[in-house]
Amino acid sequence: MNYQNIFSFSGKKIFLKYFVSIFFLCTVFAVGYLYSTSKSVLSVVNGPVVHNGKADLRLWALQDVLPLNGEWQVFCNILDGRTLSRPTVSIQPPYNTVNMPRLWNYGGTCPNRDGTFSGIGRATYRVVLYLPAHTPIISLQIPQILSASAIWIDGYKITSAGHVAAEPQDEIAKTPLTQFITLEPEQHIVTLAVEVSNHFHFEGGMSAPILIGTRDNLEKNREYRLVFDTGVFAALLILAFYIAAFGLTTQSSGWGWLLVLVISLSVRLGCTSGVFAQMFPSLSTSVLFRIEYLSIYVPWPIYFRLLAVMFPGHLHRLAGNLITAFAISGCLLSISTPVYIFTQFRDATVLFLIISAFYYVWCVSVAIYNREYGADVLGIGVVIFLFCVLHDGLMYAHWLSGIDVAPLGGLLLLLFHIIVLGQRFVKTLDKVKVLSSSLAALNNSLEGQVEERTYQLEQTITELHRAKELAEKEAVNKDRFLAHLSHEVRTPLNAIFGMTTLLLRDNPSDEQRRRLDLMKFSGAGLVRLLDDILEMSRLEAGRVKIAQKPFDLSLLCQKFADLMAERCHQVGLAFTYTFDVLPNLVIGDPDRIQQILGNVTDNAIKFTKMVL
Repeated sequence: MNYQNIFSFSGKKIFLKYFVSIFFLCTVFAVGYLYSTSKSVLSVVNGPVVHNGKADLRLWALQDVLPLNGEWQVFCNILDGRTLSRPTVSIQPPYNTVNMPRLWNYGGTCPNRDGTFSGIGRATYRVVLYLPAHTPIISLQIPQILSASAIWIDGYKITSAGHVAAEPQDEIAKTPLTQFITLEPEQHIVTLAVEVSNHFHFEGGMSAPILIGTRDNLEKNREYRLVFDTGVFAALLILAFYIAAFGLTTQSSGWGWLLVLVISLSVRLGCTSGVFAQMFPSLSTSVLFRIEYLSIYVPWPIYFRLLAVMFPGHLHRLAGNLITAFAISGCLLSISTPVYIFTQFRDATVLFLIISAFYYVWCVSVAIYNREYGADVLGIGVVIFLFCVLHDGLMYAHWLSGIDVAPLGGLLLLLFHIIVLGQRFVKTLDKVKVLSSSLAALNNSLEGQVEERTYQLEQTITELHRAKELAEKEAVNKDRFLAHLSHEVRTPLNAIFGMTTLLLRDNPSDEQRRRLDLMKFSGAGLVRLLDDILEMSRLEAGRVKIAQKPFDLSLLCQKFADLMAERCHQVGLAFTYTFDVLPNLVIGDPDRIQQILGNVTDNAIKFTKMVL
């Protein structure tokens, strides 16, 4: 088998469907098998068979299993099974005649000195059995006694559970589920004495009857309970394995809480069925009771978290905090206090759990009303589990008799949760598959768009390269043109300046001098314009250089002022100037300074209006 393909995309769906179908069929088969097995077990006769400490069974039909209910003799505060079980002993009062089974807590057995009743104490139960002649081997089935007990028959201790004692420090509690005692075939009159001491549990005495019958009939009853508990326990373990495997591979929400619920339910069933006591005989009864009660408190806040994940918005945070606080308090009591203390809260715990169960039913009902996905399927499991919880709560409160069915109800509830979570996961897988197809199509479309955009970008880059080369060529041509222009224009200008200078030396008339000055000034303006054009070209090319040389700033400013005064005079403007104290020697670029001053003054002359 290729295990890597089990949890593949399509494999997970197939695995989940087959697993749910097979598990559901196995559960139906197990329930049907248990039902048919219970029908094949011989009926248990109800009704009292013990009267005034004696049970006349000489007319007993051996095909029936008899509970030894009725009036037993109870010797309070006495642990003397050896003497009380001897057939030759003459029993004298004081003793109480008590209808069995009955716990000490509920009165009528052994009152305290103040007339009240409690589960703490010690007593010996006595009954005389008259058996039919020529009987096959007959056995007694001793029920679970929540403390220490010893069984005596005809002056001999047959079996014991723990060590009965008058003082708490001497008592060793042990609570096996059942004990079998086989009677000898020649015994037709049997005196049975049961010693019970309790300083361990808050309930004392015997809560279930002793059964008498043939060994085969009693074994059938025990096998029925064993098959029931073992089947549910094995189903829970298998369920935990599949939940863990499926949850780890899918990383889905809710599977972790469901796994914790399965484990806690398995632990509780292991304690109540005696599986843990048989698997781990070294564990003390106190430890087993603590584990059992912890497995009662832990699931309820976990189940709240599970429902909150499955149906968000339908549960109240306050209710979850109350349930969590109650569960934490119960766990702390179960860990830190003696068994006698924390078992006293059993009835209150059962009541709170029943209230919590009804709250969960209400939340699921609201989810069904709001048409949440899977709420209707889960509602069936919640109703079944609630019925099982009510049954076990009433059974532990001794309002009815029976066996623990909460583990089976919890198993069915968890099965319905798995169905809902599985359906949600399959639905999610379908959505993921559709989304994957959409993403694949979108990916193909994006790849085509990327290729098209890449081609366009390459074309744009090519055009930019061409534009850059063209701009560089134009810049080179521009530089060449400006250089040529500078050369061609400066040559005649230099000739004009030279000729003008020579004419000014020949002592021209005033009118000629004025015209020569204007010619020289215009030529200077043309040279300055040419310099500006060349300067702009250098700025664009980033080739402007600033000279660093010493010059006389005061003389430069004076000459410039004289030149501007003459120019203003020529255009009919008055030009006055004053200077602060200027240094004679500075380091810089005199041409740039003169250029700046000239540009500013030219603008002033250009935009100054003449007043006539």
